[in-house]
Amino acid sequence: MSPNIENNSFNKTFVHSKIYVIDDEIAYMGSLNFTAKGLKDNHETRIRTSDPVAVAKIVEEVNEVFFNSNLAERDLQFWGSQLYMEPIN
Repeated sequence: MSPNIENNSFNKTFVHSKIYVIDDEIAYMGSLNFTAKGLKDNHETRIRTSDPVAVAKIVEEVNEVFFNSNLAERDLQFWGSQLYMEPIN
């Protein structure tokens, strides 16, 4: 872990928001997880917008979180390996 991350008071923050942006033209925000339960069984909330001004602001927020927030990086493949067994190729 870099010193920059260690000294960051947000380094234990977990981004839990669900924001989906498609081709910088459509954005969805809400509680929906792309899981079988999330798609079929759960009552999930989501908002869809194709308003160009709103989508641009959402893209700006996503970029800020991913590129400028100094949140600790989480390795998705490591997390997945803790949850799901993958076949060895």
